Amino acid sequence: MEEPPQPAPVSQDEHKTLVLTDPPPKKHHLVLWGFGMVAIAILLGMFEFNYWRIVTTTDNVSENIITTSQGSEERVQLVNTEDDSRSSYYREGENVYFGDDLISEADSPTFVALSIKAAAGGNDNEWAKDKNHVYDFGKVIEEADPSTFVTVYRGVMKDKNHIWLYGGTSANPESPIYGADSATFVHAGFDFYKDKNYVYNLEISEKLHADPITFSALSRMYAKDINNVYAYWYKPLIGSPTYKVIDANPNTFQIFEGEYGDSFGRDQSHVYAFGEIIEGADPLSFQILPPVNSHLTYVKDVYAVYAYFNERYSKINNADTLSFSLVEGQELYDAQDKNHKYVQGVIIE
Repeated sequence: MEEPPQPAPVSQDEHKTLVLTDPPPKKHHLVLWGFGMVAIAILLGMFEFNYWRIVTTTDNVSENIITTSQGSEERVQLVNTEDDSRSSYYREGENVYFGDDLISEADSPTFVALSIKAAAGGNDNEWAKDKNHVYDFGKVIEEADPSTFVTVYRGVMKDKNHIWLYGGTSANPESPIYGADSATFVHAGFDFYKDKNYVYNLEISEKLHADPITFSALSRMYAKDINNVYAYWYKPLIGSPTYKVIDANPNTFQIFEGEYGDSFGRDQSHVYAFGEIIEGADPLSFQILPPVNSHLTYVKDVYAVYAYFNERYSKINNADTLSFSLVEGQELYDAQDKNHKYVQGVIIE
């Protein structure tokens, strides 16, 4: 009986080809597929994919659009009209939210965020409005008129009837702007505001009997009108902060330039530091050296050198004003002239 024919032996090269091109067994496919699905599910559960884009609505109000992978609705984070910062208000379809809280009274098409800034001396507000209401932190402010409600400056708002500050109004007898005239109320620079009758400093909640027409805020320390120069004054344990009239000429009074210059002023006769006259200082040659630190500043003119330490000045006797200069990188002294070395205005050698 003849033996059945045997298959020809596979060459080494052919054997290698078969090994490389054969698919793996099906169970390997299933295991790899399973691991892949688990990994994708974990990633989708842990992360939400967002992208941002800026659009401009028909009323020229910029909005941040957030589109998430967890839903088909676009969620709009409203941008404050005062400074383009992001507010806590959101529009999603026909609904408006403050954070995650639905504002049931809101009219979505006309809803805009207005301001998040803190008014001087106060806390942040979250002002917004639509055609029907004004809102603060998502709550309706019943007394406010939405058609005339606008930002004055940094969280200070007004409508046709009132000025709004710290969530209250100028109708409140406890308010620093009690009785203010809404129609003429404007920001006057720094922490100052004014109407047709008065000037107000909201940082210290004070009403100044200054002339509102000619009033000019020079810095947080100084202001003036046609009649007087006003300087911020505060002495701990003596009284509350206030702006007092100082014996300066408003026609020639000006503040100094530079990092620390707004605390110093001069007219044709005197130099002033923190509202006080520096006796004998020369207005023309007076200069302020760069502050040594937050507590110490040296100033000088052609006649003398002065040290200002914690807002109190002392004249440095026998200092050579021409060669007097600051010294950096020394722990033992902070200034020197051709004769001496100084620490906080005191000669040490």
